[in-house]
Amino acid sequence: GTSGDDQAQFVAPDGAGGAFVGGVTDGSLGGPNAGSVDAWLARHDGAGNRLWILQLGTSSPDSATSGTSDGTGGLFWGGLSLGDLGAPGWDGGSAWLARSDSAGGLTWIRQFGSTESVFTEVTAEDGAGGVFVGGDTTGNFGGPSQGGTDTWLARYDALGNRTWLTQIGTGWEDFPVV
Repeated sequence: GTSGDDQAQFVAPDGAGGAFVGGVTDGSLGGPNAGSVDAWLARHDGAGNRLWILQLGTSSPDSATSGTSDGTGGLFWGGLSLGDLGAPGWDGGSAWLARSDSAGGLTWIRQFGSTESVFTEVTAEDGAGGVFVGGDTTGNFGGPSQGGTDTWLARYDALGNRTWLTQIGTGWEDFPVV
């Protein structure tokens, strides 16, 4: 930890007896702080020893909220950014999805959103080398807004290409179950 506020938001197995842990920090946990709250990802071996740590951020708040194995020793992970983390951000906040390899290298990062807020809350390995990612939005993202907060679900392949996106809502407050 740091002398600031450090929080773990998710844990995922690494496929080798260890674990990936990710979250948020306002300190310099895995690199210099970019100016606000940053996302971080660490890998620990089966004995609990930290192997590496990576910190991502912009001058605006950024968080890591979910992660899942990529099936090859790395991790798909995502969260929320109010800045330009992987592409130009959107005013209400935008979602991001990244892939890190087993050594902590950032393979790719994608940032996406709409004119309203879009949050990443869940990720799940798709069994074919890609990842399902889902969250919520208050705008048109993958379909027209049904009012209130809608849920969305997308699939990305191993190279970070989105293959489909859908939005689901009822006119009330609809959130994915984590």
